[in-house]
Amino acid sequence: MTFSISSREFGTTGRTTIATRTSSLSAFKGNTNHQLGAEVILQEPQLIFEIEAFLYQVKSSLDMVAQLLKAAGYQSMGESFGDHGERVIRALAKAPKQCAVEAASMEALIASAQSSWLDGAIVVRDSIAHQGMLEGLTCFVQRPYMGGGRAELHYPEMPNGQRARHYLERIERELRAFSDQVVNLALESYEKINT
Repeated sequence: MTFSISSREFGTTGRTTIATRTSSLSAFKGNTNHQLGAEVILQEPQLIFEIEAFLYQVKSSLDMVAQLLKAAGYQSMGESFGDHGERVIRALAKAPKQCAVEAASMEALIASAQSSWLDGAIVVRDSIAHQGMLEGLTCFVQRPYMGGGRAELHYPEMPNGQRARHYLERIERELRAFSDQVVNLALESYEKINT
């Protein structure tokens, strides 16, 4: 509701001005519907789409890891990371003998990533792919305001309650470190296979 007061509503003498302002304020208060005590949730579609797109790209990046390993000489490697990395681990068991050390390092790297960040990121991405949206993502939430003090505003949170920005920064950091290590191991493997 928009409320405006024209300049002619306010008189120029003290009592008239106060009385007119008081009655105008009462009219304003009587015609508004305050949301005190109600939680307000603002869903921001562009933010949701950006988070979902980021998580899709995480999965695509992992698929590219599998393709890199195949190009490096791991011929049994499939085209995707698959089953949270289990498909890659099975393929590493068939690695060329001269790359046994690198294959074992990659297997340990994947197993470590699975438990610390990879499984969770894939589960979140799969929920988007299979349900059409990221259930439980909240954008901006204003907690009920009961008067006094400040109204609380909560920033976007992932379904697990972690602040979205912190979660996405952590996943990006983990994915970069993981990819760097895999690339180094793939290059070492490639050199061994092709010499």
